[in-house]
Amino acid sequence: MNGVPLPPRPLGVAGAEMWATVWESASWVDRESDAQAVLVLCEALDERAVLRARVMDAMDWRERAGLRVLDEQIAALMDRLGLTPRSRDRLAAATRESPFDELARRRARR
Repeated sequence: MNGVPLPPRPLGVAGAEMWATVWESASWVDRESDAQAVLVLCEALDERAVLRARVMDAMDWRERAGLRVLDEQIAALMDRLGLTPRSRDRLAAATRESPFDELARRRARR
């Protein structure tokens, strides 16, 4: 299946941009098993855009604290999906073969 799938729920500008970016460029993200996590990430980005506008307008410390908590949640979701350089490195390392794998294969052939 090529192209960007339609999100199951409507998204705002920030969420729609992330939705398209993930499906266009993150080939390791699975359309079946990861779709809900991607949707939650996109909805959180939409929520962040609204909350950030309120924070910048009212400068309420409670909303600013809420924005920082939301930022942490977004960062954690991006990390789990492999959307940061560090998390992509971890994913690549997890799929790389270790020298012990080669040794085990040789022993199994004997």
